[in-house]
Amino acid sequence: MQKPKFAAVLTAAVLSLGFAGASAQTVSMMLEYDGGLHSYTGSVYELEVNGSKVTSAMEPIIFNDRALVPVREVCEALGAAVEYEDQQIELFMGSNYIRLRINDNVVYVNGRKELIPDNVVPKLISKPGGETKTMVPVRFISETLGFNVDFLGDEGLISVTSDDYIAPTAAPTAEPTIEPTAIPTEAPTVEPTAEPTAAPTAEPTAAPTEAPTAKPVSNTITGIWYTKLNNYETRINISASGDFPEYSDFTLSDPERIVLDLSDCGRDAAVGDTYSINAGCVDSVRVGDHDGTLRIVLDLNSFESYKISRSGDSRILYIDVAGEAISPSSPTPKPTQKPSNGSSSSSQTTPVPDGTKLIVLDAGHGGKDGGAQGTLDGKTIYEKDLTLSIMTKTQAVLEKNGYTVQVTRSGDTYPELEERAELANDLGAAAFISIHINSVDNAPTASGTEVYFSELNNSHTFNLTSKQMAENILEEMIDSMGTKNRGVKTANHVVTRSCIMPAVLVEVGFISNEEELRKMCDDSFQNTVANGIAAGIMKSVDDIVMPE
Repeated sequence: MQKPKFAAVLTAAVLSLGFAGASAQTVSMMLEYDGGLHSYTGSVYELEVNGSKVTSAMEPIIFNDRALVPVREVCEALGAAVEYEDQQIELFMGSNYIRLRINDNVVYVNGRKELIPDNVVPKLISKPGGETKTMVPVRFISETLGFNVDFLGDEGLISVTSDDYIAPTAAPTAEPTIEPTAIPTEAPTVEPTAEPTAAPTAEPTAAPTEAPTAKPVSNTITGIWYTKLNNYETRINISASGDFPEYSDFTLSDPERIVLDLSDCGRDAAVGDTYSINAGCVDSVRVGDHDGTLRIVLDLNSFESYKISRSGDSRILYIDVAGEAISPSSPTPKPTQKPSNGSSSSSQTTPVPDGTKLIVLDAGHGGKDGGAQGTLDGKTIYEKDLTLSIMTKTQAVLEKNGYTVQVTRSGDTYPELEERAELANDLGAAAFISIHINSVDNAPTASGTEVYFSELNNSHTFNLTSKQMAENILEEMIDSMGTKNRGVKTANHVVTRSCIMPAVLVEVGFISNEEELRKMCDDSFQNTVANGIAAGIMKSVDDIVMPE
């Protein structure tokens, strides 16, 4: 994890407390950014989403004559999911997927590159000692996701609404005096005579035909998005509101297509008819009704093969499509070292080594991205340095025991998040492990170890799920390190969800906790951490079966 920082100049202000005035107020206060405190003067606004006031550690501010709002509060109030990792923001709303980066006006909307107008870019802003919030241009994000924005300057209010939101009106106060007297007198004289005779003849025959179309609403397709696995292979992800429904799949040619017919299934209103993918071998995805079933069609640029699997909770269907450019992968090289029965950790049991299963280790952050920061004896410690050191020691333990290891970085460099997962996918790895150090503001006693996996990559394709590998690694780490067990958790990190094979993200300890930081800076303790991680990896890899 990292402590937010950014390098742009703001000319806006926020109010430290909510205000109740009828118009925007101009205030002066301090904001934290660029690693320091700065004074600001400007207008602040209240925020309302679908008629309800939304509070946040940061109120909306004005930057370059555009409103910035806290992205998580707005989007989650509107039903969107928000993920933030390594200065990258991802928004999931039904079928829409938006990816932005802090201080970057380039945005990707459903895989299509666009520019944010007026150079208004996402910002990381905090009040001194307060929570850092990701602030984004409200009109661009809301309109891209299909929401409506009203900037009510005179009222000091920014209002965001969805299309299905109906604002309350004053009409109900007047209507009851008229409607109750008019409807009861007309209904008995006209309706009862017509309805009884029409209902038995028309309704019973119509109801049975309409019931089957209404029933599937309880299980619907809620979203469609893609993951580029490598240059020739693309994954289409389809999520459902419950267990993914039964389906039949087949291919069509001239042009090449993959077709899924889903029985007893509908789709949410946010799921569109056509998605332009244009990634790897998949050109687009189309959704429509076909003979009473929901049909999903993948239009392909090229086609060699496809494979379908489900997430661990059975709510997401993965369709991995390989294009014609696929070339036979060479076998993973055998390890140069002979297996060793020795171990530097008493809790570690050495499994039978299998050099044909490649393990990819990722040291979090690096290069331009220092990650989280801590201070020890007056010296600044960066997460990127700790993760690299622990990863290198983990690699040594694995290779000593006969395993083949590939790392995403061996020095102070910064591979993009997608590149780290693509490396593992391209090499046909059996397991991917990303090593990080935790951090939290204003909680110096927070401590312990936790391991994350993504529900978007938790299938049984490799005979072992990402969740099972996370449990194995956490168990061995706790036995080896003796730290607080914070549990196995889920999060859709880019590096884990984009992998094909089981993948996890390890949070060793808290850099914001001086006691834990001192331990993690100790070479001997790093060896203990490495032994625990390696033991969990070896336990997992032994159970992994590489798919054909």
